[in-house]
Amino acid sequence: RWSADLMGLAVSADMSGVSIAGGLLQDASGGYMGMLLGRFGTYGLTLYGGYALLDGNPSFFSFGALNGPIGGPPAFFITGIGAGLGINRRLRVPDDISQFGDYPFIKALDIAAAVPDPMVELRRLNDYFGPQAGQFWVAAGLSFTCFALVDGIAVIAVAFGSDGLDVNLLGLARMALPRPQA
Repeated sequence: RWSADLMGLAVSADMSGVSIAGGLLQDASGGYMGMLLGRFGTYGLTLYGGYALLDGNPSFFSFGALNGPIGGPPAFFITGIGAGLGINRRLRVPDDISQFGDYPFIKALDIAAAVPDPMVELRRLNDYFGPQAGQFWVAAGLSFTCFALVDGIAVIAVAFGSDGLDVNLLGLARMALPRPQA
């Protein structure tokens, strides 16, 4: 008896100002991880998600961000907004500060982020948001500029469930002088 199965699929392209990366990966438990990252100039869309069955119960997470000039005063000009949730999923924040820029919440809100290999990114998602019964989380974040000098990203994530309550405030700020545009 023959059957066909697709364990994963990924696409990545960078074409003069337009970049797109995406993929779908089946993990060892039979669940799926997916991502889509698209960039066009100062605009971008990023989506991460996963679904699996954990002891017959659904386990799901999703995080998405929209990047582009949204508005505000020069001291806090919003350039992106994102949100997500996890049901029966753990939330692990990075413990190595040098890898902080590669964390999915930060990467989704960072317009300069790129994904050279979507399959590597998909495999990493299970490390941060693996299935765990009785754990839930919600997250929301912003990216912003401060007087067009400092680029910042701030995310608040609240995890709760059988392991208790965990509140995380994640932030990243960068400043380059002279500015790359100058």
